[in-house]
Amino acid sequence: MAVDTVPAKLLDPLVATALQSGATAVTSTPYVVAAGITAIFCDAGSVAITLPAIATFGERPLRVIKRAAAGNITITPDGAETILGAATLVLTLAYESVLLWPQGTDWAVT
Repeated sequence: MAVDTVPAKLLDPLVATALQSGATAVTSTPYVVAAGITAIFCDAGSVAITLPAIATFGERPLRVIKRAAAGNITITPDGAETILGAATLVLTLAYESVLLWPQGTDWAVT
């Protein structure tokens, strides 16, 4: 399946309200994404995030933001689902972020 990507700076205005209302800060690991969460701020060193099944998450975006300078954020989808065809996605830089969009059994990334 081809995945269209759009620069995050163009998408952010479209999801600003969702990001404000469903945000959570993560300071311990592992973290399983809860219902209603649309933004995750990672303030600890290394954090493992497990995404919910796309079928139960719905058709809304999920923003993950790494605010700590140390450590990595490893994002793992549920079961056989993937992130752009990969088993995991790793954020390594301070203030790096990713916007994930559920599409079938794959999470698209912008």
